[in-house]
Amino acid sequence: MIDVYATNVLCLRDTKLFRHLYSKIPNERKLKIDSYKFEKDKILSLGAWQLFCVVMKNKGISVDKIKIYYKENQKPYISPDVNLYFNLSHSGEYAVCAISEQDVGCDLQKIGELNMGFAKRFFTPHEYNFLLKEKNECNQKKNFYRLWTLKESFMKVTGYGAKLPLKDFNISIQKEITVNHKLELQQKYYFQEYSIQEDYCCSCCGLENNFSPLKFIEIDS
Repeated sequence: MIDVYATNVLCLRDTKLFRHLYSKIPNERKLKIDSYKFEKDKILSLGAWQLFCVVMKNKGISVDKIKIYYKENQKPYISPDVNLYFNLSHSGEYAVCAISEQDVGCDLQKIGELNMGFAKRFFTPHEYNFLLKEKNECNQKKNFYRLWTLKESFMKVTGYGAKLPLKDFNISIQKEITVNHKLELQQKYYFQEYSIQEDYCCSCCGLENNFSPLKFIEIDS
């Protein structure tokens, strides 16, 4: 089972609450939060971590007692004795967390401007033509971000991350979402899209076709 969770991070605009939660997190996460220039990104990063902590707590696992390891390209997983993989993403006012016993990737994007120039340059011809076929501008914009999050989730689950060029694999959105790639990967990958709000796109990619419904939870203070 691939469990996917989401939370709204707006409560962390409260400076007192932000400082309280920030003081309790590992130094490694503090460095990540501190690396962001803008306050909204610091809030999102802390919110994603707090979401992860709540998810672990609900599973009966104390974050203080686990160790996070990293594969190549800094892909995180929880210590082998726990046997859990996770991935975090955040955008706008939300953070998401995907948990699985196998590699998993997730991506969240708040829908913004439609950049067809970017799509033509970095998406595959098949993906670009998929966008062109949609004549409704709102739907075309939504499809752009659907493709973006689906591609990001695949890049994350493989462990290649940003080292995998966007044009090196193709996402096909039909009745079933599939990926075509030339990587030396033997696994079959499955996708699931989630609805958070109308102006967000969220996608998850994993090694099993068993995704939970999206669960909304509140950040634990």
